[in-house]
Amino acid sequence: MADTLISDKNIHFGITDTGTLGFFESLEWEEQSGKTEVSDGDGDIIGIDYFGKKTVCNGVFVLDTNGTIPGVGTAITLTDSPEKINGGDNGTLYVDTIKETKVNDDVTKVEFTATSYPNIS
Repeated sequence: MADTLISDKNIHFGITDTGTLGFFESLEWEEQSGKTEVSDGDGDIIGIDYFGKKTVCNGVFVLDTNGTIPGVGTAITLTDSPEKINGGDNGTLYVDTIKETKVNDDVTKVEFTATSYPNIS
């Protein structure tokens, strides 16, 4: 027979409903660039030029309802992470997409894509 819990205490899962709290559920970084191949008269590749470097970040952020969700085109900087997060030479990312999911009355899950361009500050 299963145990029965009888209590006057509330059971809470996840974050509390006071203050503005949030955490990254996941972050994924991908460096991208354009590429041009230079061929000789025989069609053999003899050179490669990489240009237009950028860093794309895909992530999921979970926050309570007091948090602010950035809009598309907004410049953001990811901070307060246990590991060093660098979105490029200047660390600024520009939000490309936002997908918002209400998990319950207290929590919102935000999936985002943002891009950092090393020559844009």
